[in-house]
Amino acid sequence: YLVLKKLEAILNRGRDWIIYRSLRLENHPNKIEGEIDVIIFTQTQGIILLEVKGSQLRVSDGSWSIYNRGKKIWENIQSPFEQMKDGAL
Repeated sequence: YLVLKKLEAILNRGRDWIIYRSLRLENHPNKIEGEIDVIIFTQTQGIILLEVKGSQLRVSDGSWSIYNRGKKIWENIQSPFEQMKDGAL
């Protein structure tokens, strides 16, 4: 929500970006189905992919985990950088 609100504010200042959110990837190379959270097309910066997380993140010795607020535990996840890389294929 906060990321999308910030992007909306940027667009309202006259940026000519094209922004898509929740772009579904039917032919993901490693998963049954994938998703790019936010993809931004710009004339000067090129294509920008954003992987958005809705909870606390932590990195310990290169391993990423996210806090599951419902279960109140930390769960290991794939690196957001790897997720974006996979989604870009």
